Amino acid sequence: MASAEEFLPALAEVDFNWIRQVQNVWTLKNDVPQIHAWVRRKFQRHLKKLQKTKNLEALPGLVIIGNPGAGKTHLLANFSQKTMEEGGFFLNVDMTGVNSFYDTVVEHFINSLSARDKNGRSQALRLVYNILETTRDPSKPLPSNFDTWFPNTHEKKLIERAGLVIGRLHAINEHQAIASRFGDLIRAVFLFCSGRPELANYGRLWLQGLGDSEDCFLKALNFSGPRANPIVVIQGLTWLMSLNGGFSVLALDQLDSIIKIHSTVLTGAKGDLNRDNFLAADRILTEVSSGLGTLINITYKSTTVLSLLPESLSALNQFGLSTSMQRYEASQVLTPVVRAEDIEALVTVRLAPAYFACNLTPPYPSWPFPPDIFEKAAGLLNPRQILSRCHEHLEKCLDRGEAFECLSLTNRAVKTQVPRKDSPARLFDSYCQNVDPSIYKPVLAEDNLWPQTMEILAHCLCLETDFSPEEDELQVCQNYLTKSWPQLHATVAHIYHRKPSGPDRYLSIRALLQDNANSFRARLNGAMTTSGIDQKLSSRRLVIIRFDSYPSGTQTQKEINIFTEKGGFKITPADEDLKRIGGLAAAFCDRPPDFEAWLKEEKPTSKIECFKEQFSWLTASDKDIS
Repeated sequence: MASAEEFLPALAEVDFNWIRQVQNVWTLKNDVPQIHAWVRRKFQRHLKKLQKTKNLEALPGLVIIGNPGAGKTHLLANFSQKTMEEGGFFLNVDMTGVNSFYDTVVEHFINSLSARDKNGRSQALRLVYNILETTRDPSKPLPSNFDTWFPNTHEKKLIERAGLVIGRLHAINEHQAIASRFGDLIRAVFLFCSGRPELANYGRLWLQGLGDSEDCFLKALNFSGPRANPIVVIQGLTWLMSLNGGFSVLALDQLDSIIKIHSTVLTGAKGDLNRDNFLAADRILTEVSSGLGTLINITYKSTTVLSLLPESLSALNQFGLSTSMQRYEASQVLTPVVRAEDIEALVTVRLAPAYFACNLTPPYPSWPFPPDIFEKAAGLLNPRQILSRCHEHLEKCLDRGEAFECLSLTNRAVKTQVPRKDSPARLFDSYCQNVDPSIYKPVLAEDNLWPQTMEILAHCLCLETDFSPEEDELQVCQNYLTKSWPQLHATVAHIYHRKPSGPDRYLSIRALLQDNANSFRARLNGAMTTSGIDQKLSSRRLVIIRFDSYPSGTQTQKEINIFTEKGGFKITPADEDLKRIGGLAAAFCDRPPDFEAWLKEEKPTSKIECFKEQFSWLTASDKDIS
């Protein structure tokens, strides 16, 4: 058997990341099915009902209640996988930046259409496939190469096909009454799925409500006018998803941040709050509470899953949610992991791939975490706490250069002081010198380079900001879903665990380099909706990275003015900033020895000049900002 020291390279590869980011609902990794099994079974029963029912009415919703780290977002990942496996559509609505409830729902519906099933087909193309399959001539099956055939259809043929579909839906008795309302929506969905960016931009603009009624292009494509109100778009999309035996699951997560802004004033907590913040939060929560009940009334063949902290449900009830909650089943409360074997499985499923990759056989599968410590932790820790304690132990092993068994998961590991070495600093300097700043400036870099770069920068900021986890936490909570149409390139949250405290703070960042006015407007509006910025909500900020002047045009200028009035920030990184950003990205990927210790000591991310003001605002104590 290998010596303990020989296990160090394998332990360095183990991923005990305990922060489940919202966009991770589209990937299910390291799943332990027996954890929260009763909630999974209840959700599975809902899916079966949706599959079997001939009725278009929505089913009662599900409410999942759990403390931070209880596994709510991981459960949603399981739900998204199961939904798409059963032929349904999963619509993940991240309410972190909610400002206008229905606009936020529509924006995340659009974003969710980019998610892909296990066969690689996007939900948007699946939606078009269902529409065409419902209305096709029975003697003419759809092409086997549908995924490439449809996006490459010429715009004239695309609109002709949309018109044909609308006409055939009108001719089908069961669809006649509904189809007459959604002709423009079908045209917009067809454009959105086009492989030509300009057509896709027009489709997205219409869905976002940014279509200009005087736009000659939209008129030429037979649109009757700009988008109807967002409620009609939500109705229409869920109806289209119900065609050909389909159904939809709406998952609403991360409502807790706006609730905390409102409750801060009620508890008398001090911090980043004023009357405008309170009134804005009050308006939003009133709309949210009404919307949560309305969603079930307006959607077709769907079910809604609501994920909340315990205190959030109590707060929402003050806004009349108790009436809306009659449309939801009894809350499912997530408990700590109560069985030792489930804790062991949670740990082993992460260790096994690293041992296999390094061709190592451990003394027992969960090594260096002996089975007896799982018995002692049963019923006391939630999944996030378990993974966090395991990560701390592995870091301690790696810092010492010595692999040894963990004695307890319930007692926190003691941090060790790592000797300072110059290797990360020297490597960082050399990486910076090798960065060509010009690669970050072309329009193509917006979707091909900036999303990954900003994700890394956000993680570096979190690693170098050494908060006490009992009081504060910095976490990356929103990244891009796909390389195309990312709404934001990163959102970093400062979560205050102390009670009382001010509202959590959110900094969203997006590079926006588009020259085309329609592309620019679609992306700017998506970023504003998702970040939820508002001049009356001082705990949210949105930063746009841009090197050139804004595109021209009346509609574009209108959107820019809204962005500025809401307190949006535009920054233009200097070449030296770009070199430091690129150098950090390279160092993060290579992970030289003592990299995290060097980050905590030198704090190179916070020293990037163009981000200094924003990062300083984000990481400050809630008592430091009035």
